[in-house]
Amino acid sequence: MQYQTAIVSVIDVWGVFLPYANHYLFNLEVGQPIDLSRNIACAKALQLGAKYLLFIDSDMVPPPDGLEILLSDRRPIVSGVYRGRGEPYHIVANAGKNVVPDSILDAPQIVKVDEVGMGFCLIDTRVLKAMASQVLKEWRCFQNHEKEGTEVAIFSDKDAIKNNYKCTYCGQLIVARFFWSRLGMQNINAMSEDYFFCLNVRKLGYPIVLDTRVFVNHDAMFVESGRNGLENTLKSAGNVH
Repeated sequence: MQYQTAIVSVIDVWGVFLPYANHYLFNLEVGQPIDLSRNIACAKALQLGAKYLLFIDSDMVPPPDGLEILLSDRRPIVSGVYRGRGEPYHIVANAGKNVVPDSILDAPQIVKVDEVGMGFCLIDTRVLKAMASQVLKEWRCFQNHEKEGTEVAIFSDKDAIKNNYKCTYCGQLIVARFFWSRLGMQNINAMSEDYFFCLNVRKLGYPIVLDTRVFVNHDAMFVESGRNGLENTLKSAGNVH
């Protein structure tokens, strides 16, 4: 199955329950590596002037009110809670060097973590702006611009903002490396793209939290990794009316 990431850019926020559907913009990124998909999503959210960016991976099954709950927290980065798709089905988040324990599910609470997966995670776009200006500092175009004297067109964060995150040569979207999949590729900080993002978030001093009120099931081929482990969500054909 091709990996997909949906993003929801929240254009405006008037309260916990948003009264108008046009306050959400949905976009599907598919067909490229996951870190590139996420970087495109970040650039598009900034282009739109969105206040928040919600990542939803295609194998996530969130509760109906999950987004509203995360919005109500008003945190820089807040994630729902979900387990990995494979054994031992740990919660996908770390505190220090340890996996977050199942005991956090015993009561509704906000839990501070160091790393979290982006399967269902809400990000205040001010975090992206701070990361781009203070940590990343460079934006790049996808197109080859040898005719303009440079194979890769590189822009400062100041110029990226001035041009609304578009290349001055071709007008196409430019991206920064908010996410970078480094597993099996680097000698240090060899981590997944979402944990690399969290590493830079910590450099900026922003807290990363889980809201245990939002538990998200994780689809795992005819079963789901749920609150209590693997759950069979298929219903017998005899029960279908």
